[in-house]
Amino acid sequence: MSLHFITNLTETTIEIVCYNRPMNKTLSAIIVLALITMALAISGLASTKQFESVDSTKIDTNNLISVVSTVTLPMPKLALPFLNNNVANNTWNVFENYLESVKNHDLESLRKYSHQISDTCNNPDLEEQCFVLMDNVYALGIQFKREEFKNIWFDEKQIIIASDYTTIDDDTFGSRGMARMIIYFTRDKLGTPRVLSFNDLDGNFVLKKDLSNEELDKHLLESIQDDDEDGLPNKIDPDPNKRDANGDGWWDSTETFFYK
Repeated sequence: MSLHFITNLTETTIEIVCYNRPMNKTLSAIIVLALITMALAISGLASTKQFESVDSTKIDTNNLISVVSTVTLPMPKLALPFLNNNVANNTWNVFENYLESVKNHDLESLRKYSHQISDTCNNPDLEEQCFVLMDNVYALGIQFKREEFKNIWFDEKQIIIASDYTTIDDDTFGSRGMARMIIYFTRDKLGTPRVLSFNDLDGNFVLKKDLSNEELDKHLLESIQDDDEDGLPNKIDPDPNKRDANGDGWWDSTETFFYK
C-alpha cells in the first residue's frame, strides 16, 4: 500500500494505491486516520474580516525590518521541473546575459535577450534617459540569486521562474505582506527564452491595524492563491481556472506585460 497526501489552499486529497505487498491492517488504518486528521487541521473557513491592501510598489525596501518566515506553497498540480534541468539552465543564462547587456548599456545585445524594448530606448534622441532606465533595471536584477528561484512553470511560449513567498513586516506603513521574486520570459519559435519582466516584491501587503499575525497570514495566503499557476492571483485573474483565458496561447499574466 502506498499513501499519497495532496493538499492545496482549497482542498485536500488522500490517494491510496495498493500493490501486491502485504501490510498490517492496523498500521494502515492508523496511517489513514493520521492523514485525515492532518487534512482537517489545515482546512477551514475563509475569514470574513476586511483587510486594507497596501501598494507593494510604494514599499520602501530599506524599511522592511524582518523576514518572518518562508512560506512554501503547495507544489504545482502538474509535475513541473525545477532549476536543475536544461530549460531552467538556459532560462537563467539568458537572464544573466540580459543583465550584462543592461549593465554595459549595450542596446544591440539587449535586443537579443529581451522580448521588447521601451519607447525610450528605441528613440536615439533619448539615449541618456535610456541609460538611466538600464541602470535601474540592473540595480534590481543583480540582487536576484539563482538558488532562490526554486519554482518554474513553462510551455512552448512562456516561462515563469519564482522564489518561494516570504512573510515580511514593514514598519513604514504598519503593514504585513507575503512577497516573492519572479521573472517572466517569452519564448521564440526555437524555444529560446527572452526576458519580459521581473519583480522583487510580487505579492500582497495589508495594513496590520488590530489584527493578529495569524489573521493577517491567513488573509495573505488567500490573496496570493493562484489555482491555474499562471503568476496571477485568483482575485485578479480573468479566469482562475485557465492560464490562457482568451485562448491565444499567452498566459493571462504574460499578456499583462506586453506593450500595447
